[in-house]
Amino acid sequence: MALLMLLPPIVHFVTGPLGPLVGGFFGGSRAKATLPVAVGVGLLMALFMAAPIGGLVALGTAFEIPFLPSSMLDVLGVVGVVVVVYTGVMGTVGAVIGGRVADTGETSPDS
Repeated sequence: MALLMLLPPIVHFVTGPLGPLVGGFFGGSRAKATLPVAVGVGLLMALFMAAPIGGLVALGTAFEIPFLPSSMLDVLGVVGVVVVVYTGVMGTVGAVIGGRVADTGETSPDS
């Protein structure tokens, strides 16, 4: 039973980084996204990541955190920027793919 409990963390470690791509795919396929709409979906996903990360970095710089060295705040800022850019790019790619899949699945009115 204990070995079975190791499975969810392993699955999340593998599938977690694909979350923005999957979310963008479902959003893009639902909206039948064109390229400009897909870019908007990706930017919106990045914005929703930037708000909490920016807030945490701002709180870290405003208040002294005893167990966090000040040099670590710079690293956290860079990691936050990377996460926001990654989410935006992967969300856009997923929305483009989802929009294309939804577009090819339509039937034409002539048939």
